[in-house]
Amino acid sequence: RFIGVFTLPVAWILFISRYTGNDTWINRKSLIVLSAIPTIFMVLLMTNPQHYLFWSSVSTTTSTSSLILITEKGPAYWAHLGFSYTLLGIGTFLLMRIFTHSNRLWRPQMILLGTTVLLAWGFNVLVEIGTVDILPIDPTVLVMSIMLPTLAFVVRKLRSIAILPATRGAIIDGMQDGV
Repeated sequence: RFIGVFTLPVAWILFISRYTGNDTWINRKSLIVLSAIPTIFMVLLMTNPQHYLFWSSVSTTTSTSSLILITEKGPAYWAHLGFSYTLLGIGTFLLMRIFTHSNRLWRPQMILLGTTVLLAWGFNVLVEIGTVDILPIDPTVLVMSIMLPTLAFVVRKLRSIAILPATRGAIIDGMQDGV
């Protein structure tokens, strides 16, 4: 579960940067830095019993034949959340910025991309503020398990992202002859 949680914001910012044509910053060094941060968080999570930086306390309780894990979030958890929300926010901003200047042809796929991330992000915020503690599963995981396959289907089967809006703009704008 956490591998996806740690890598999804990085994948989102890389994808959206490429999708919107804002990918000049992507190079070997930036990829190493962006990949190192989730790796550090993953190591902190896996070694948590030695330092309690990710979960400051971990305990269990039983409730009608099921074991419930109770965790208190530590500083590394909050740093990870801030990092993730920052990347999601930047990616969403880039998508909204290109949405306002794009051809109507591209808007449905942009709405799908934006809806996918905003639904998952919204449910995660609800989990973080404690509004949806009554569910037996984190709704963020549930929403992502529905939305990501849907998005993958649209991309793969319908080829709706075959030509990215930024790429299309560069091709059309760069043509010397009329079409």
